[in-house]
Amino acid sequence: MRIVASLTVAAALGAAALFGEVLAPYDPTATVSPPWTPPGPGLALGADGLGRDVVSRVLAGGRELTLVAAVAALTATAVGVAGGLWAGWRGRGGRALLGGADLLLALPMLLIAMVLAVALPGPVAVVAGTVCGGAPLTLRVIADATRQVRHTGYVEAAVARASAAGPFWSARCCRRWPGWSAPTSGCGACWRCNWPPR
Repeated sequence: MRIVASLTVAAALGAAALFGEVLAPYDPTATVSPPWTPPGPGLALGADGLGRDVVSRVLAGGRELTLVAAVAALTATAVGVAGGLWAGWRGRGGRALLGGADLLLALPMLLIAMVLAVALPGPVAVVAGTVCGGAPLTLRVIADATRQVRHTGYVEAAVARASAAGPFWSARCCRRWPGWSAPTSGCGACWRCNWPPR
């Protein structure tokens, strides 16, 4: 029950953030009352220093913030997962990547955020800061988990089966472009037949 209630509240807040400009009672840039009008009828949160409705401005500004936050979180997660899988699978080849992640984890996040805020535009700085702050930890966790299962029996069996079968597109391209296979092998798999084509 609590989960349903939490999801309902989160969905309502997300909808208000994404479609708040449509729900805003006033134009967020229009002057609708004297400056610094206190909350009252028609102005639930009052007005700002230019007489603009605070509720309308909050609702109108939520879409950009929500989209930037979503893009930043997805980018940080994608970078961390992809980098962690590569570093964990490559072994020695991933040490440089893990070293870079450890360096970012060792630096103060506030310092990185200040440098990015000065060097990059606002939304780009938010995305870059989230990637620098969140991706290294995700990368380290995924790399450790990948390294633990890399040499297990079922992973080695899957790799062996994939190597024996060749790429999933091999049979198709051999049938579609017969000149790409070796004329005498007859194996029907491009990876065994002088791939790439000459």
